[in-house]
Amino acid sequence: MTASTMAPNVGRTAPVAASAVIVDAKAYYKAFYAAARLARRSILLAGWQFDTEAVLLRGGDAREADLPVMLLPFLTALCERTPELQIHVLAWDYSVAYAFEREWLQDWKFALDAHERIHFEFDRHPRPTGSRHEKYVVIDGALAFAGGADICDERWDDPEHAADNPLRKKRRGRALAAEPRSAVARGGCGCRDAGRALSGTLA
Repeated sequence: MTASTMAPNVGRTAPVAASAVIVDAKAYYKAFYAAARLARRSILLAGWQFDTEAVLLRGGDAREADLPVMLLPFLTALCERTPELQIHVLAWDYSVAYAFEREWLQDWKFALDAHERIHFEFDRHPRPTGSRHEKYVVIDGALAFAGGADICDERWDDPEHAADNPLRKKRRGRALAAEPRSAVARGGCGCRDAGRALSGTLA
């Protein structure tokens, strides 16, 4: 694809060595957790919503984890063990209409509780009725997750979508609505190490 044929909102293109579709947040969070553990230089997270206490691994997956399973403690642990790692989190500075659905004072939580190499920013949309709806993660500029799942408590689900699954309860106890979501993992030419993290995580 040349510059003249690219869509106006495409800055550049790059070859992809491999890709896979990940369905449901259980598989996505597990794949993200495994890939992020191998990050050496950078992790970029951008999305509509994040929860600092989003539980990435649950049930048997959590029992096997050697690092914290909640989002912010996990990111902090990654920085503590990898001196060169920089983590950037960009979240939509949401409308007041969503105030009761969001984690309050999130920027303060990142400022006070996160490692100094974790950088959090709220991003406003230039239009009052618009939102930042992109959801993606880029690890070391080589492995990317893109799709429809935010990293927050309300998005976790598994293929059964069982309303009575205790693992689908929010930390504050409210049951979650069953809603299939998916993401696409894409690996570029330099993703050999990060790509290994995806082996066996999608079952």
